[in-house]
Amino acid sequence: MTAQTVVAPTLMMRLRAETREAHEAIDGAIDLETSLASPSAYCALLVRLYAFHAGWEPVLASLIGDPAFFDSRRKLGLLAADLTRLGLAPERIAALASCPPAPTVTTISAAYGAMYVLEGSTLGGQLISRQVAERLGFSADDGAAYYNAYGRAVGGMWRAFGERVNQAAPMLDGEAVIAGARDAFAQLKACLAR
Repeated sequence: MTAQTVVAPTLMMRLRAETREAHEAIDGAIDLETSLASPSAYCALLVRLYAFHAGWEPVLASLIGDPAFFDSRRKLGLLAADLTRLGLAPERIAALASCPPAPTVTTISAAYGAMYVLEGSTLGGQLISRQVAERLGFSADDGAAYYNAYGRAVGGMWRAFGERVNQAAPMLDGEAVIAGARDAFAQLKACLAR
């Protein structure tokens, strides 16, 4: 009889397993049929996403405290470029940042959990980008930069994020990481439902 090796789950594995329901709720909150029915409907979706990122990006950047890691993962500039392409005036876009949802994270552990949500949505955005191109004709350079955030590097960026979380795990509070992800999922769902 051979002994089986039991592998302890990594923090990324825990995040995936323990936030599955929240992730599925987000998938249900994005009504792609409606959101991609017209350029104006698509613009309304991007407005909601911009407001969400406007609230979360500065808080997460501050808590993570590593601009070299975080800055290449920012999405506000991409969303602003898409909204500009769709005809929103700069002052209208700037006003969106004044009423973002208030992030609930206050620790680096919770910030990594919230980043899991933002980075995961970037990974999933690759699928949405194809639908945006097919239905509306927008490309990464012309109205769909947000959904093409990392281009061909999306897989590498996701793996690098996962490695960072798993390496930092001994210094993080795992329960707070999970709670941060759940909070971000809940606020993203509320933002998308508006």
